[in-house]
Amino acid sequence: ILIAGNAFFGTSFQFPDSTTVFVARLLPDGRIDTTFGTNGIVYQRYEHDCRSSLLGDVVVDADDRIILSGGSYTPYPGVYGGATYCSHNINVCCYLPNGQPDPSFGKNGKLELPYTGGRAVALHIDELSRIMVAGVINAGVPVEPGYTLFYRLLPDGTPDTTFANNGRFVKYIFGISGSSEPVGIIKAKDHYYCGFVDVAQGDHLWFGLMRLHEYGKIDSLFGKNGLFKSYGWLPGTLYQINQVHSVNDQAFYLSGYYSKLSQDNMMIVKIRTDETVSSKELVLINNDQRIRIFPNPVKGDKVQISYERDVEKEPLLIQLTDMQGRLMYRQWMSFDDATQELA
Repeated sequence: ILIAGNAFFGTSFQFPDSTTVFVARLLPDGRIDTTFGTNGIVYQRYEHDCRSSLLGDVVVDADDRIILSGGSYTPYPGVYGGATYCSHNINVCCYLPNGQPDPSFGKNGKLELPYTGGRAVALHIDELSRIMVAGVINAGVPVEPGYTLFYRLLPDGTPDTTFANNGRFVKYIFGISGSSEPVGIIKAKDHYYCGFVDVAQGDHLWFGLMRLHEYGKIDSLFGKNGLFKSYGWLPGTLYQINQVHSVNDQAFYLSGYYSKLSQDNMMIVKIRTDETVSSKELVLINNDQRIRIFPNPVKGDKVQISYERDVEKEPLLIQLTDMQGRLMYRQWMSFDDATQELA
């Protein structure tokens, strides 16, 4: 059992306290596995000039290597809130299954991504063992990081030049009052899906999901210019998304909490991304049934539905919901004619 997190160093919460990232391995009965790392634990500092190294994410690849990344702050926890940070490049660390640094990765298991002053918040390993790093950087400006970063690496740590701009994707994504930050990333088929919140650190006014093509370009057909954004779902509410998950390539879940009237409540949001056959119509096929919905996307206030199959046609229950899942239209429809029109 692998566990990872942050460990305190020092005798009080004041200077010279610091934190370091740790990874530990437990045996099935819960005892520490002393054959891993040093007596069962690995400690990692990204930069010694920054007093606090914090874990962003940790993943295990197909060869059981352990890969982690995150960011640094100074000091912690006294003024930790995103305003005080260390503007060093993002580090990605790789360990062999026994907890020792992988000498084939970066410099003795530690890789510094150039021109990435900021922090990593999520990692993903795809089916080819490529490493996707998602984070937020300052793009060379000495301010709190605010530019979204995706950086794809080959298994040995070299940039994957087939992704975006020599392995690197950088974009400023505006939220409600400022920049946005990714909170998780997964891959389904030939797309990456990344969760977002606005304004780094703390609670947020909106959350969303972005889709990128596998080669590192935003998919403009998804949501609005590649980004599904939810704002004002519950007026006067703040949100925090902690994880992005999927059970297939058409349904994605954002999990976290929302805060209202000083109360925190668990929240799970489901977003469907059913794919279209063409930009002109949506075709749904189930056994001997073929349902065509057009135009897609809808233009104006009318939509056409065609229900095609060889045997006698039974009525269909048509239900339309908005992006928040609220029922907007519900009616049984017969399809004696080839096409029905909804207005």
